[in-house]
Amino acid sequence: MLGQITAAKGAVTAFWETPSPAVMRQYNSAKSALPRAISEANAFIAKANAMSATLSAHGITLTVPAPVK
Repeated sequence: MLGQITAAKGAVTAFWETPSPAVMRQYNSAKSALPRAISEANAFIAKANAMSATLSAHGITLTVPAPVK
């Protein structure tokens, strides 16, 4: 997902002219996939928070980032 967004951003900002239909398809594809990727990342972060609590009972620290907004 990050690669798709980076490629689309690079393709859009690399030229001074109107983006081609192929670049716009790439952009729209990345844009539509982003909410699902964020949702999946937040679900993973929630599981990591639970694991962090379990690990801390055994003296192991797991630092979990804040959920993506």
